[in-house]
Amino acid sequence: MIYENIDDFINDNNDHLVSFTVSTNNNLNLIQNLFESAKNNNIKLVLFALDKHICNFMNKLFNIDIVMFMADENPHKDKEFYNYEFGSSEWKQIVYYRYFIAHRLLKEGKNIVYMDTDVYINRNYIVDIREQLRKNDLIIQTNGNSCCTGFFAIKSCRKLINFFSKRNMTELKYEDYGGTGGSSDQKFFNHFIGNNMEKYNCAMLDRKFYPNGNYFYDNYDMINDYCYIVHFNCVQGEFKKIKRVIKYNKLLIDLIDYLPKDELEDPEVLRYRSLLNEIKSNKSKSK
Repeated sequence: MIYENIDDFINDNNDHLVSFTVSTNNNLNLIQNLFESAKNNNIKLVLFALDKHICNFMNKLFNIDIVMFMADENPHKDKEFYNYEFGSSEWKQIVYYRYFIAHRLLKEGKNIVYMDTDVYINRNYIVDIREQLRKNDLIIQTNGNSCCTGFFAIKSCRKLINFFSKRNMTELKYEDYGGTGGSSDQKFFNHFIGNNMEKYNCAMLDRKFYPNGNYFYDNYDMINDYCYIVHFNCVQGEFKKIKRVIKYNKLLIDLIDYLPKDELEDPEVLRYRSLLNEIKSNKSKSK
């Protein structure tokens, strides 16, 4: 279902824990894999769409809730397409929308789980996240020695509702946390919350169950069967991420045609295309 604004979604939603992601039309490929993995693991994942194209595109493919994020914070709310480059000033604004959306949901008494579009859901995490939020107000993925804002969960509590308000984040000068090639929101998060974990009752998620890219790549054989999610970060560029997803057997839909032509003969790509064709054939025979 498509909701024209976040108020309509909140009024129609009775879930105490809301899992969501945020996207523009720049992420038409891996986001399909994310939602397919959510469907396979019975996770109700909500898409907050920042332009009309991603909304219409995903609505045709999946039976999901889509919220058009048309708040004042979105200067591109009336655009059909919303294009940006990694590290650009527009990109640095987009990465903060997750917090503005989270704040609105937290104010309504909802706990939230946020994930980037390059996350893959390996197992249903709902029971585990709920249990961890009984002890902590905020739990977040780790890159080893710092917080990774690509996957986190927050309990609706006054301290964090106040922290993630636009007014407070503006007073903390969130827009100053830029930096070439760096995630501005992640620097902001680590400065104010990562350095004050006890103050905000925040805990790092166990990397064996919620691995970032490098930890998963290094420990695939040990954790693949039981980790809840995989975050395919630590490589830049969607083509490189798709190839990592292929390498670790997490591609649920055929995104191979999105790869550059000179990579279509890569042995890993050919192996996975054969596997996908076999899966499609078995599905056809079972009908």
